[in-house]
Amino acid sequence: SFGLVELLDGEGLVCAAHVEHFRSLLACWTRCALLADAAHWGSFDDDARTQFACLARQALRLTRPDGTLVLSRGTSGQWCPELIQAAVARSGSRKDGRLAKRVLPDQDAPKDDCPARKLPPPSVYSEWGEVCVMRTAWWRKSPQFACLFGGHRLRSELTAAKHTLWSGDVAPQVRVDGQLLERRSDWTEVCWHTDDDVDYLELEADCDGPWQLQRQMLLARKDHFLLLSDVVLGPQEAAIEYELQLPLADGIRCEWAQETREGLLGNRRALCAVVPLSLPEWRAAPAHGVLQSQGNTLQLTIAETARRLYAPLLFDLVPQRVQQPRTWRQLTVAEELQQQPREVAVGYRVQFGRAQWLIYRSLTPRRSRSVLGQNVADEFVAARFGRDGELDQLIEIQ
Repeated sequence: SFGLVELLDGEGLVCAAHVEHFRSLLACWTRCALLADAAHWGSFDDDARTQFACLARQALRLTRPDGTLVLSRGTSGQWCPELIQAAVARSGSRKDGRLAKRVLPDQDAPKDDCPARKLPPPSVYSEWGEVCVMRTAWWRKSPQFACLFGGHRLRSELTAAKHTLWSGDVAPQVRVDGQLLERRSDWTEVCWHTDDDVDYLELEADCDGPWQLQRQMLLARKDHFLLLSDVVLGPQEAAIEYELQLPLADGIRCEWAQETREGLLGNRRALCAVVPLSLPEWRAAPAHGVLQSQGNTLQLTIAETARRLYAPLLFDLVPQRVQQPRTWRQLTVAEELQQQPREVAVGYRVQFGRAQWLIYRSLTPRRSRSVLGQNVADEFVAARFGRDGELDQLIEIQ
C-alpha cells in the first residue's frame, strides 16, 4: 500500500523517474492483489485500492503497438501479455477489456464497437509525475507521442503506423556567443490542453544569462500531425547556435528530397514526413540552418544572430498522405502596418496533400498583429483551412 501511494500520482500513473520500472511494479502489485483474492484477505488499504483500480488503464496508455513499454529498451519493458491480461482482468472494468482489444498486439477489436465519445480519453498527463502520453485514438495503429520531463532530462518518442520512429533524450543544445547554454532549472509545465482536436503540452527551463528554453508539443488528433518546436528567449542580441537531435529507433532511416528540404522517415516504406518550417522549402534558397540525418539521429541545426529563435518541426503521421505533394511557406507578420522580423513573431502556411494549416507563434509579449489576412492577438495559434478557405481554430494560447 505504501508503494502504490508513494509512487503513483493518485490516478495510477507512475512518475517519470520510475517509468522504466513500471512493468516490474505492475507485476508486483498485481501478484499481491491476486494472492489476496485467493486468500480472501485484503492486501491494500483504501488509498492503495483506489490507485490499483487505475493501473490497468494507465498500463494500456503506456504501451507501444508492439506491446513494449514506451521509452524503454531491453527486458524491463518487454511485451508480457500474461501480465497485462492479468492486470486488466483484475481491474474488473469491462471498458478496460475493450480498450485492451483495441491497443494490444494479437487482439481482435470488438465487433460491437462503441463511439469514441463513450470511451475514456486516450491521452494522459500528470504534472506531479512529469509524464505525458498523447494518442489520437484508442487504436493500435493510431499515432502516439510520449514525453517524460523529470529533472533536467527531457525524453520523448513518436510512434506512427505501429512503428516507433524515435525514442530517447531530446533536450536541445544551445550555444550563445560560442558558450554552451547551461540549464539552471528543471523542465516545468507552462501549459497543458486537451480536447477533441489537439493535445498540447508546453514546457520551459531557465538557463544562464538569463536565457530561457521552451518546448512545444502538439498532436493534432483529427489531422494527424505532430508539431515539435523549441523557443530560445534571450535578454540581448547574440549569436545563437541551436541543435536538436532525435535518436531514431532501430531500423528507421531518412530519405531526403533532392530539391526541397523535406524528409521521409520509414523502414521498408515511408511512414512519416518531416518538414523544417523555419527553413525555406527549396534547397536552392539560402538558409540559416539545416535538417539532416547523422548516423542514427535526425538533426536540426540553426544559427542566427538574434535575441529570440523559433525552431519548429512538423511531422505528417498519415502514411497514405506521405506520398502526396507537400509545401510550406514562411508568412509575413505585420504590426501597425510594419513587417516584423522573425525574432518578434513568425507565421507559417503548410500543406500536406489537400490539407492546409496555419501556424503562428509570438516570441515577444503578445500584440495585435496580422498574418495571412488574419488578425491575431494570441501567443500561439494553430488552425486548419476549411474547404471554403476559412480558418478553423485547432488551438489558441493567450
